[in-house]
Amino acid sequence: MSGLSAILRAASGEFETTRVLGTFGVLLYALGAHGLLLFETIWRGRPFDLASYCTAFPGGLVLLIGTAGGVAALKDRQVARSRAIEKETLR
Repeated sequence: MSGLSAILRAASGEFETTRVLGTFGVLLYALGAHGLLLFETIWRGRPFDLASYCTAFPGGLVLLIGTAGGVAALKDRQVARSRAIEKETLR
């Protein structure tokens, strides 16, 4: 496994819902933000404000990536903890 496929898979080798949805959300955010930017500048004729774009876009992107990564890490820790408890009870 390499590339994006490795990022989206859990330790068991199956696709993990949290990682897939997080990646899909980040992709939609990036495409949506740029689509709205094009709509505002081309169709509505408003000027492009580089300062507000550079302030707002990266912050939202970091928030999405951080949230998806944090949730995936929390889930991985909980799975590891439950496996350890299961191992202890089987002894």
